[in-house]
Amino acid sequence: MHKYTAIITFVLLFSGFSCNKNNDVYSILPNVRVNIYAYLSQPEYFPIGVVGGWMYTNGGSKGIIIYRKNIDEFIAFERHVPHKADESCSLATVDSASLYIIEGCDGSVYLINDGSVIDGIAIIGLKQYVTSFDGDLLHIYN
Repeated sequence: MHKYTAIITFVLLFSGFSCNKNNDVYSILPNVRVNIYAYLSQPEYFPIGVVGGWMYTNGGSKGIIIYRKNIDEFIAFERHVPHKADESCSLATVDSASLYIIEGCDGSVYLINDGSVIDGIAIIGLKQYVTSFDGDLLHIYN
């Protein structure tokens, strides 16, 4: 009987630490469907034709930043920053000299290769979309 009491106490104690809260830290951003197909052979996608290339594209809430991380991998970030989501200045832009992403309200800085915060008051990184690439066709979606 003592064994079952210990197990029940353990389960009840740690159930408070379960995932009952909303783990979607980006829920403050508008939920917009993203389903973009980009053929890299088309001229408008030439900026991401090389490793380290980046560009803006329409989609998401306030647009998307596409970055070519390596020959086969792309990263796509929402330009609408979550920590200032209600403000009109909440737009992420790429600093082409340093390849950092800068937020327009307070100047928070994010790494372009993973969207993580490296400076400023932001505490969570940029929202990232799923990407797949087959050698010519880049698909960005959520």
